[in-house]
Amino acid sequence: MTHDRDSHEQLHRGGNAGDRSGCPPSLADNPGLLAWNLFVMTAAMCLGLMMAGRQGRRLWAARSIDHPKDPVSIYRIIVFLAGCAIASRGGAEAVSLWSWSSGDARTIERIAELKRWLDPLSVDCVEKVGGRNFRALRCRHNTSAPRSLDQ
Repeated sequence: MTHDRDSHEQLHRGGNAGDRSGCPPSLADNPGLLAWNLFVMTAAMCLGLMMAGRQGRRLWAARSIDHPKDPVSIYRIIVFLAGCAIASRGGAEAVSLWSWSSGDARTIERIAELKRWLDPLSVDCVEKVGGRNFRALRCRHNTSAPRSLDQ
């Protein structure tokens, strides 16, 4: 009876019945894949933070010189938001992978919830890169007054 309950709890946490780590079966059965994912996601978080930090410092240093719609400012904003997206997405996944080693179901649930909150923010950063900044660039180059069709 207790073995069935333990198996059910383990499956509910995301792992297989024979594994105590709470990892999904695809990662629990292949420690090399888990290590590779941990490395890549942790590195992506660090690289995203470095990318966003560098562009943030550049934006701050040139805030009195550059106009927000200048091409260099738009480029810096794009790279800053891309760095934020990479850091938040990679960081959320890295923390999720690192939390599986605890074996505590409550911690794994909290981290999964945090990851679900951060994923839309990452997508929002990417959407802002593709949407608002390109519209601003287009408006910057179209500074003439609107023409009527008969002119």
